[in-house]
Amino acid sequence: MGLTGNLKTMKMPELLQWAASSAKSGELKIISGPVIKKIFFRNGYIIGAFSNLPSDYLGQMLLSYRKLNKEQLKEALTEQKNSDKKLGEIILQKGWLTEEELKDLIYIQVLEIIYSLFLLPDGEFVFTDNPSQAMELFNLKLPVEGIILEGIFRKDEWKRITKVFTSDDIIFEVAVPDALLNSSSYTDRKIYKLITKNKTLGEIAYNMRHPQFQIYRRLFELYEAGIIKIKMKKRRPKEEHIIYPEDLYQSAKEYEKRGKYEKAMVLYWKIYRMKGLKLDDTVWARKAMDRALKILKDRFVPIHKVPVLTLPLSHLLKLHFTPEEGYMISRIDGVWDVDSIVKVSPLPEVEALYFFKKLKDRGIIQLK
Repeated sequence: MGLTGNLKTMKMPELLQWAASSAKSGELKIISGPVIKKIFFRNGYIIGAFSNLPSDYLGQMLLSYRKLNKEQLKEALTEQKNSDKKLGEIILQKGWLTEEELKDLIYIQVLEIIYSLFLLPDGEFVFTDNPSQAMELFNLKLPVEGIILEGIFRKDEWKRITKVFTSDDIIFEVAVPDALLNSSSYTDRKIYKLITKNKTLGEIAYNMRHPQFQIYRRLFELYEAGIIKIKMKKRRPKEEHIIYPEDLYQSAKEYEKRGKYEKAMVLYWKIYRMKGLKLDDTVWARKAMDRALKILKDRFVPIHKVPVLTLPLSHLLKLHFTPEEGYMISRIDGVWDVDSIVKVSPLPEVEALYFFKKLKDRGIIQLK
């Protein structure tokens, strides 16, 4: 028997407990705007998870845990694109990881995808019976009880953290440098470098590549301990609320037909970035993403081109960039083409290309 609803009326702990107590076998899909995540069950146990966010992909997990470098990941992803092999299979064949190491990372990946669902303020869910046999990776069989407890803990912690860290534009300063510089933790030492470069909270999260909750919690621990302080806090801008995504989509299509691709992109992007979408509206968000992706590749950011910075670093440091723009700039080396940078980015493809377009429009980069 299937089940549909909203996370406001049936929350994640209830959903997981329902699947476990009923010994369900099937797929729980959570949809929040353009984000889609899935949990796979067999007889009430969790056997796998999926996310369409690149930051949740196995490749990003391998980078964040320093199991692969960017060149290795690019090589593996290129081979995957030209074959029917899975990324994990390619990595094992190349001898870069043992089967046990890969299993441990997939275990962490599955848990982090599930834990992130506890932090969603809203979303629609659909449970359907009978999951794909292909999802039973390394015979994972996870009971939900411990996952529910950790998920509830993270939700409570997230509320506490975001009361202080109210914006991704927060900039920190280091109050006790030795505590980070002399730390045995690679994460702490990297956090120190990013803070001293005046990276914002959002930029730190992007550059660390770890799950967002882990980085925010570590920064909050350092903040509470007095090791770092908030240097500057900017107000979060009010988000525009668009009521009818279908009407907006049709307007964008009309602009596209008339060759006004810039105006079409603006509207497609607004739909894609809308918050609080209902289940029916997410169809338009996905359509908008597909159209935006096609326009970006065909008209504005050819993926085979190599991005090159047009300004010296000293000048760039004086300019304001979003965390996403700052991340993309940091990956430009004049050698890798757009496609290669996007492949190893934690951003969805459409977002990465959109931010390349913005940098190109501002004259920050050229595509050669």
